[in-house]
Amino acid sequence: MPPMEGRGPSETGADARARPTLTQARALPVSAAARVRRAWVPGLIGWILGTGAQTLQPALWSGAAYAALVGAAVLLAVLALRWRGHPRVTAWGWLPVAAALAFALTGWRAVHLLQLRLPDAWDGAEVEAVWQVAGLPQNGPDGALVEARLLQARGLDGAPLLLAGTVRIGFWRAARSTDGEPVRVRPGEVWRTHLRLRVPRGLANPYGFDAEAWLWREGVVATARVLEGARRPPPSRVADDVWAFPVERARAVVRDAIVARVEPRWGSAAAGLVAALVTGDQAAIPDADWQAIRATGVAHLVAISGLHVTMFAWLAVAVVGGGWRRLGRRWPRLLLACPVPLAAGVGGVTLAAAYALFAGWGVPAQRTVTMLAVVVGLALTGRRWPWPMTWGLAMAVALAVDPWAWWQPGVWLSDLAVPVRVAQGERRLPGGGTAERERPARGEGWRAQLGVTGAGGAVAGGVGG
Repeated sequence: MPPMEGRGPSETGADARARPTLTQARALPVSAAARVRRAWVPGLIGWILGTGAQTLQPALWSGAAYAALVGAAVLLAVLALRWRGHPRVTAWGWLPVAAALAFALTGWRAVHLLQLRLPDAWDGAEVEAVWQVAGLPQNGPDGALVEARLLQARGLDGAPLLLAGTVRIGFWRAARSTDGEPVRVRPGEVWRTHLRLRVPRGLANPYGFDAEAWLWREGVVATARVLEGARRPPPSRVADDVWAFPVERARAVVRDAIVARVEPRWGSAAAGLVAALVTGDQAAIPDADWQAIRATGVAHLVAISGLHVTMFAWLAVAVVGGGWRRLGRRWPRLLLACPVPLAAGVGGVTLAAAYALFAGWGVPAQRTVTMLAVVVGLALTGRRWPWPMTWGLAMAVALAVDPWAWWQPGVWLSDLAVPVRVAQGERRLPGGGTAERERPARGEGWRAQLGVTGAGGAVAGGVGG
């Protein structure tokens, strides 16, 4: 007997009657996992918009006001979870909840940073301080800029000063060692000097660099200058804790080794460029070369940005995948315990994070590592999210790390690579090893670069206009 019209070959009348109608399907209960998936996009959009809205505040609220807003957002979230079966409660209700939460948390962080800043009463004061070098010193011909932590500080009248956070110290030293060379400052060293403290301030150019905002994002709570003279004792190194800041200490050692070996043979320009690309110390490049770099528009190639970290990650994925495949040929159990895509993805992101950390862990590098981790994590778990959802998650995580990156053109140029790359249909991680895999990977890389270049130019033109 031929099948009835409008039904499948094996569908009976009972099966057709058992199928729910569209209205009945809408009334079926929705699982908790499905509700979470539906709430992802509204929640991510709300977090991004809430973070951006807080940066537009002309004045900060009190910490209690932000805490109350957090409590209200949590209460709304609890009510939404309790009434999740109500027809009027939709997934888009999570947008204002996430926006309020992001707005409040970003504001609370701003209030906290403001409380850590140097009090106005100490602006311009001279103090006797013991401080420890916490970051990579930026050496120059006449001194260095040092990121330090104050261990002890008291005014000339004996009043103590408690200051937590990073103090940016200008160590324009006149002290010389026995051979006449300037005294070197390295991370972990503890110094005793007289300092002139200042509240962090700076100039801001329209559509240009905002020095005060940059100091705010870097967590600098005060700036200072080392004072020397007949009435003051000379700066003295009182201790050296090598393991206090091991990464910064290693960066300083590698930078000094590069300068010592490359400069005599190739000159200061080559030494500074290599040191900047390896350790992220852009101050190692001479001023004359920096002017040429800016004039030719290639400054982004020198600064450790998403371009460098992404390229390093791609090479790391290929090398780790190829090496793991070769090990699997000798010990097949390794491939059963950890397949090649898993080893390549985790290894590539881990090595990229290590490179970004050694290069200074700047904001662009942080965003790039976050995006790589999100995209690789989705690929390894076999998930296929729409690219707006992937981009939104990467953007939301990046703003959670640095909320004030909202107004940096670099955050949009970095985040632009995610939707362009995902929209091109990337479906696998390169495992490396054969020409058949390398040729498609090279083609995809060129297509991604062309797409990002075109879209990035449009965004840059809009920002510049």
